Amino acid sequence: MTAKKQSKSISEVTLDNLGTVKRGKVLEHPVFGIGTVVDIAEWASGDITINIDFKENGTKWLVPEFAKLSEPTESGPSRKGRFFNKVLGKS
Repeated sequence: MTAKKQSKSISEVTLDNLGTVKRGKVLEHPVFGIGTVVDIAEWASGDITINIDFKENGTKWLVPEFAKLSEPTESGPSRKGRFFNKVLGKS
């Protein structure tokens, strides 16, 4: 039997493209849209995952270096995000 991987909750993390990220920060994902950071986990390997509540698409754990997260634009969700919301009937 293999040991379960362990993570610990951390209050904030500094990311190259986003600066300081902490609970409550609003971020945008190209597919899931705009969401609020719920939790940040640091794994024994040093990897970081961020739990984001995307109001219309549920809560997701994402690896920030692969997730293409950004600060939300004033114009709302990205074109791709709007497309997926339309396809999913969430216009």
